[in-house]
Amino acid sequence: MTRTIGSFLFEWNRALAIELNYLQENGGERYILPSGELLAKSHEEYVYHFHTTAELYVPDSSPVRIVYKEREVKGEVIASEGRSLYVKISDFLGNSIEGADLYNEPWQLLESLIDRLKEIKEDRQKLRRVKRLMTGEAPVNHLQKTIKNDQHEALLRSFYNATTYIWGPPGTGKTYTLSRIAANHYRKGKKVLVLSHSNAAVDVLMLEIAKYVKKKQNWHSGDIVRYGFSRNEQMQESPDLLSAKLIENNYPTLFEKQQAFQEERKNLIRRQTGASRMKFVDEHLHKISMEIKKLEQELLEDAQMIGSTLSKTASDRVLYKKEYDLVIVDEISMAYAPQIAFAASLGKRVVVCGDFKQLPPIALADHPYVNQWLKEDLFYQTGMAQKTEKGIFHPHLFMLTKQRRMHQDISAFTNRIIYKGKVSNHKSVIKKQEVANKKPFAKEAALLLNMSNLHAYGAKDSTTGSHYNLVSVLLSMSLILKASKSGIDSIGYVTPYKAQANLMNSLIKEILPNKHILAATVHKFQGSERDSIIFDVVDSFPETRPGMLIKDEKSDRLINVAVTRSRGKFIAVADESFLKKRLPKERALSKLFTHFKNQNSSYQSNQFLRELIQHQKLIWYKPKDDKQMIGDLEKVKKSVLLSIPFASKISDIFWEKIKHKNLEITIFTKEPHAVNLSAAKVIPSSFPYSIMLLDDKVLWLNMPYADHKQILLAARVHAPEMISLLVSYLDFNPEEIIEQTNEIAITSNKINYSLTKYLSVWERCSDCNSVREAEVTKRGKVRLICHYCGGTGGVTRFILQRYIDFVELSCKRCSKPLEAVSSEETICAKCPKCAQIVEPRELV
Repeated sequence: MTRTIGSFLFEWNRALAIELNYLQENGGERYILPSGELLAKSHEEYVYHFHTTAELYVPDSSPVRIVYKEREVKGEVIASEGRSLYVKISDFLGNSIEGADLYNEPWQLLESLIDRLKEIKEDRQKLRRVKRLMTGEAPVNHLQKTIKNDQHEALLRSFYNATTYIWGPPGTGKTYTLSRIAANHYRKGKKVLVLSHSNAAVDVLMLEIAKYVKKKQNWHSGDIVRYGFSRNEQMQESPDLLSAKLIENNYPTLFEKQQAFQEERKNLIRRQTGASRMKFVDEHLHKISMEIKKLEQELLEDAQMIGSTLSKTASDRVLYKKEYDLVIVDEISMAYAPQIAFAASLGKRVVVCGDFKQLPPIALADHPYVNQWLKEDLFYQTGMAQKTEKGIFHPHLFMLTKQRRMHQDISAFTNRIIYKGKVSNHKSVIKKQEVANKKPFAKEAALLLNMSNLHAYGAKDSTTGSHYNLVSVLLSMSLILKASKSGIDSIGYVTPYKAQANLMNSLIKEILPNKHILAATVHKFQGSERDSIIFDVVDSFPETRPGMLIKDEKSDRLINVAVTRSRGKFIAVADESFLKKRLPKERALSKLFTHFKNQNSSYQSNQFLRELIQHQKLIWYKPKDDKQMIGDLEKVKKSVLLSIPFASKISDIFWEKIKHKNLEITIFTKEPHAVNLSAAKVIPSSFPYSIMLLDDKVLWLNMPYADHKQILLAARVHAPEMISLLVSYLDFNPEEIIEQTNEIAITSNKINYSLTKYLSVWERCSDCNSVREAEVTKRGKVRLICHYCGGTGGVTRFILQRYIDFVELSCKRCSKPLEAVSSEETICAKCPKCAQIVEPRELV
């Protein structure tokens, strides 16, 4: 049944209102900005680059407040990238800033969008435009023309069809195609609005349009305008594309006058005198600002093509009060459907472009309307994605099929597995071999580093629950160092988890401070690309299962984005043994492991550790080479923090080294009774790593080593900021440590028939009938995991009783058969006579 436009608007408004209320109830987020510097100024606007303590996710154009030295100013986010934040504000805070607070209150953007959607109700023409976008019911007119090639077809669709959906997988030329569509409509005298989710995407598209129009010698200054602030260097240098630059160049005297007043105002603030003169200066600055604003509005009124963001379009009257012949929206997979629908209402024709195989937009509230309309992209909401999966192409859907971004060894996986053979390589990808030829792993473009025997344990930030892995982040940092040394300047590091991205950002800042290396979550990296990408999966033992980010159905999109960010070299870092057993076989990550194995591109530790590089702040050691570690211990002055899972494995010699020092000593261990140090603060903990932190400046990994298994490598890291971040992840609250019983007083007629073996033979997954594996969780429970469908479960009383009967399990003390019993908290085997209890974990 075809839905009415009224039902769309009602549910969109409900979804936006619910998300808005959620954001208001949970309050605006506060971020600490340790430092910042003035980058540029334009009109009465100042652009600052702030360094943050953690990776932020703040959408472009979000309104923010900055509090600095008891002053509060309002601003707008231009872009957030890793731990860098670019903000435009209306007041001067100084050339450099130390210690400011930023408050993000994103609900104002949602309020603007709700207001715009309410206005649509009163305009029948706009309602029709929204309806044909959502239903895809407009006539198909382009087939009446002769189609010369794919690009020509896209162009014809944009001219003759009211709605065009372009499916553009990574590297298939979305920017090229959209720029040609926009430029050709411009040449025909049409008014065009070019939009995207982010400022960065708008910049790229507008620059390509300008380049093409100038090449065709059709450029007329002021006809094509990028509206809003840009930090793109090429855009800043262009004299007649950015609206602010056009006004400045056309009215130099006005800007000279403004600059003189701004300088005088700064001097008055510095001297803290001249209140009457300050009032006079402020009045004149306000008049100049209003005059510039009026000139900018006149420029936009006369412009034939405008480029801006979706958020700005919904909040700026200059944009949403105009009528356009064509609206182009790029990156629709990252935008809310109501945003795109409102944009479509502004134009006689609309072209939307994106990729439903990439990550969907992000919303925080948990509600059916929010889940449907704000957490899924337009391709799914119109039903086009679902039909395509069944092999049915909607008549208004056009797909770009030649990828030019990635080396053929990288795209081999996504072309076949993600896009089912619909995408192929352009002949130009052979040039990507230039990057693949460089180290690490010279001449190889795509490979997997399997950390299975490196004790690369997975852990969680005790505050947020985000996952991190100390071994994989240090290995990845060493690979980044080698890539940089070999001449690769464009390097990226992606991971599913924010905690891990923050650790890497800290390392990069301290080890390679002058290199522009982007480290971010996969969600943040969408829309970016680099010559070389390291993808750190993170999850490993002793966690019982991978995080949902790489396990649920949408994880396939995350893997697709991670792989396709790379142009010439892609290195995946993962514990394959842990993940393969715990991921459903149909998940993309599981298929990626199989792909690497089939391509002979899966490397074990003995094959890839030789690629590690030494740096004065990250040095690798053999585990028994403890001379430097002992030297560091002798120099320590204030504090030692130790994580030693099995304290009984530490030699008396080590305890003696720190016993008589007047130090603050904190020890995390599973064996608190084995700590031979009376003055230490001992915290019972199952934290898996053997690490030592000295004076919060130096970290030793696997030295001293305190585990049962043999270790292959140790490392010394001098990175105080990263160490401080790592300490913030630790849980200083004592845990209840579950220790294994040495001997169980039971007997069986099948001595070697463990509960694990019984479950693998006789108990199958209730969902798919596949074999399940039993594993003991950190709290001592037995979890059953299906490696095919990913389902989990526990050992029930019925299952345990069947096992007891099968192996004839009985009490060694009184020979009575055990019985499976259950209570509110646990299930166990119990002797009915002497009451001996045996837990399932002791039978695994």
